[in-house]
Amino acid sequence: MAFIYVSLILPAITALFIGLSLTYIIHQIWIIDMIVLYCGGAVLIILAAWKTAQKLLDTYLYPMLIVDPAKKAVLITGCDTGFGNETASRLNSNGFRVYACCLFPNKDGAKKLKKTAKFPDNMVIMPLDVTKRENIDKVLHDVEEDLKTHGLELWCLVNNAGIARSGPLEFGDFDDHFRNVLQVNTLAVVEITRKFLPLLRQSKGRIVFLCSLTSRYVLPYSTAYSMSKHAVLALVNGLRWELRKFGVEVVSIEPNFAKTDMFRNILAVYGELEKSTPKEILDPYEKMKEEFINSQYVINNPIFDADNIRDKTIDTIVRSVNEKIVPFSRTIDPTFYKPINLLSRIVPEEWAFIAVLILFRFAGQDRKSISTLATGSKKNR
Repeated sequence: MAFIYVSLILPAITALFIGLSLTYIIHQIWIIDMIVLYCGGAVLIILAAWKTAQKLLDTYLYPMLIVDPAKKAVLITGCDTGFGNETASRLNSNGFRVYACCLFPNKDGAKKLKKTAKFPDNMVIMPLDVTKRENIDKVLHDVEEDLKTHGLELWCLVNNAGIARSGPLEFGDFDDHFRNVLQVNTLAVVEITRKFLPLLRQSKGRIVFLCSLTSRYVLPYSTAYSMSKHAVLALVNGLRWELRKFGVEVVSIEPNFAKTDMFRNILAVYGELEKSTPKEILDPYEKMKEEFINSQYVINNPIFDADNIRDKTIDTIVRSVNEKIVPFSRTIDPTFYKPINLLSRIVPEEWAFIAVLILFRFAGQDRKSISTLATGSKKNR
């Protein structure tokens, strides 16, 4: 009799267990389905909201934040190559009338600007040697006449022209190593800014200054260049006070290492300075040449992302002209360098000095493509 009860009860319990298990599994699957359904719906709603928001921003908010280029002109110095050349092209594409000032208006850089411009009639190539006052006066006169002819206002001056020199203080001819650098990078910037300020005050426009990492820090063997850029940053900070009541905005852009023609030629420039230096001065510095090469070739190390920094700098210049609301300064650094940049402003100078030595020694190790300085070998002395 007990056997019969067991025989009946066990299958019943087993069936009940299986039924409960299936019910639980179905219930769980239902919950999972509901979660998937709700999550999927939420994602679709978020995507739809994002697209709608983008459309609203592009249609209504974006035009409120971006300067209308109609009836506005921009003057850019140093447009033969590099930042100036590409910025001129981009701003022309955005609809500005661009006065692209070139040292060599008949060479490839200037010709390419005119040939590839989206609006060729709005790309005006102007010959300008920034160190010659008569050149600056001629450009000012031509710009004033052109503005009147087309009913425009000068919205922005981009001070971009610059040259670089690298080497110990004693190297080279004084005029080539120091006077010319300060003339182009600093004094010419002051003079051009002074000349065009009346037009910028009338338009309540802005001035964009191409500064540098070296506006705040002195890099090894770049004393002349660093001096010139420190002075420009002082000019920027002073002008903000002077021009605030006129509604003229002043912006500094401070990129880290970027692959431009100016910095690609640094080793060759060092070699030229070396060639014009007496042997009795060269010899004591011979052992330091390796350190100099390390300090300059950090630009080739992938951690500095120099190609990307170059592109970001051009984007930043264009934004600083285009946007209605702009910050006082914009730095362009590789990701790893941002905390270093912050720390370097608060730690003692001795610590920063040691950090730079370590950084350049580490970052300059990979130099397989370098055999000798371009023109600085002993046979050239």
